[in-house]
Amino acid sequence: MGKQRVTLDTLTSRRVAPWGLATGSIAGLIAAVMRLPGRRVQFVVEGFEWLPSGPVLFATNHTHRHDWVAMRWVCYRRGRSLVNWVKPRSYDVQWRATFLDVTGNIPLASRGWILSADFDEVHDRPPSEEEYRTLRSHLDHGLPLPDEGVYAALQERRRDLLGRPFDPARETWREAVEALFAAMMEATLARTRVLLSAGHDLNVFPQGVFSTRLTPGRPGTVQAALALGLPIVPVGISGVPQTFEPDRPMGRPGGGTITVRFGAPYQVPAIEGHQPFVPSSERQHVEGLQDRTAVLMDRIAELVEPEHGWAKDDHDDGITGVARFL
Repeated sequence: MGKQRVTLDTLTSRRVAPWGLATGSIAGLIAAVMRLPGRRVQFVVEGFEWLPSGPVLFATNHTHRHDWVAMRWVCYRRGRSLVNWVKPRSYDVQWRATFLDVTGNIPLASRGWILSADFDEVHDRPPSEEEYRTLRSHLDHGLPLPDEGVYAALQERRRDLLGRPFDPARETWREAVEALFAAMMEATLARTRVLLSAGHDLNVFPQGVFSTRLTPGRPGTVQAALALGLPIVPVGISGVPQTFEPDRPMGRPGGGTITVRFGAPYQVPAIEGHQPFVPSSERQHVEGLQDRTAVLMDRIAELVEPEHGWAKDDHDDGITGVARFL
């Protein structure tokens, strides 16, 4: 316990605006790295002329942990400034949290992260994969939890749940997690609106995790577009895993070429009665969200090279399980 966490309080109180100097310095550093002798990275950019002048939501396939570098560089060179939604685990270290704030990033809490972080706070360890699946089934489908062991402590212990008081005499753990998720998403959306009004675009990765092959998207991206009133610009990035080192935004020996294709912007059709990021509304309108997400992913699939097309059996080859969150 005692780890630095993103909480409802810290998310709501975030006020640091992206520093132009920091953004420019990062761009300059990226440029220098891209031009290293023997590791030079070339970019092929197509379809940028599709972009409207106003803010948009770039929805990008996710082939490598540093796809954001390619997107930031390509857009910066063309006068567009991006902000990203970032997993809260990246904010567990203060220097990294500060870096992310000043370079235009916003923590994005998911229910998977909330349940994993709360479990870690209560038991001083992450949940196992089996424990995670049990908890996720409870949250998503209402399946009952065992009333003993690690599950009993989650349901019965009164505590501060990541910035929101939890009293089991007043509500269930499931209700508390869902209420916290809705409140944290409201804070994330509010912060995003501030940055959009300052002239930034939003970049998200609808797959949620990186995988060299395309996998089905998650409904958060279309909900973001609906909540923020933004057109979606589908983007296909190809060549990053082949060009970048596995864990660094640096070209491999010999360098390579990264292709970034921008598709035509489009508005997500509204879903009557749906409240984005409210769990009960998500369950009620799951088919509409899935249909709109499938349309988005098909548009992205048309923009990637064959080696980054659909994965066999929708199986991703990136980080999986609880490791995504903690």
